[in-house]
Amino acid sequence: MEKQPRGSQHRNGTALFKTVSLFVSRGRRISDRREASDPKQKKKKAGGGASMDGEGRVAVSSMATALANSNKANVKMIESLRKQSHFNRQEVETLCKIFKKLLNSSSNAGVPISTSTPVVVQVSGLPPSNVTEGLDRVVFRELLHNTFDLVTEEILMERIFCAFDRLCDGVIHLDEWVLGLSCFLRGTNEELIKFTFLIYDLNNDGFITREEMFQLLRNSLISHPQDEDPDEGVRDLVELALRKMDYDKDGKISFQDFQQSVTDEPLLLEAFGQCLPSDAARQSFLSTLQAC
Repeated sequence: MEKQPRGSQHRNGTALFKTVSLFVSRGRRISDRREASDPKQKKKKAGGGASMDGEGRVAVSSMATALANSNKANVKMIESLRKQSHFNRQEVETLCKIFKKLLNSSSNAGVPISTSTPVVVQVSGLPPSNVTEGLDRVVFRELLHNTFDLVTEEILMERIFCAFDRLCDGVIHLDEWVLGLSCFLRGTNEELIKFTFLIYDLNNDGFITREEMFQLLRNSLISHPQDEDPDEGVRDLVELALRKMDYDKDGKISFQDFQQSVTDEPLLLEAFGQCLPSDAARQSFLSTLQAC
């Protein structure tokens, strides 16, 4: 290929530069005309950077609103639980933290947490929400044993769990946790009488029958090998309890019978087995709540 003179190369380069410049200028003019004829494009160009910033601000604002609404809901929930319980605001907040830790620890330990069937948890004064997680029987029983010194029979452990589990869905939710502990730890005499009667009324028919008393006492008493018929001693205790507590003499203990018996003799509150924490365990737990 023949080499071109230097001047010819310069002229060719200049011509190429002019051609590119004209192409770019022409493209700009076409773009400007399109924008002039399309208000949307013009508006987009004028506010392009601001639009991105606006979207960012909207996203941040939405997150802030969601967090604010969540905080408001938590505040409302805590206030509602405070009003329904014997705990102050600080104690309710601490109970909520303990509940969350128990959920996390049970999850990390591989203890199943109910997540199968959605249930509606209604806290008074709050809108219903679909919540399925809660403390299951294993975690709750360990808590009763290790924290509240409840060394009692399986049947009573199950009944205490059912007393807390007001929705009867197999787990204890946050509101059930707080309100259950309110009675368990600081219940009035009337509340404790209702609670213990509910525990002993095994079939929830409103009476403690001979059969239920026999089952409860048989599981609570220690049998000795030398006893020829250990059940005979249990039956004697059942008859003794009926003579003492069956005020209307109908062969079973109604709530009114039980209430009157405990009013006359407070020691009869746990006549058929331990279902409340020891005084030392109760005070220790309450001290922890107040210290947090």
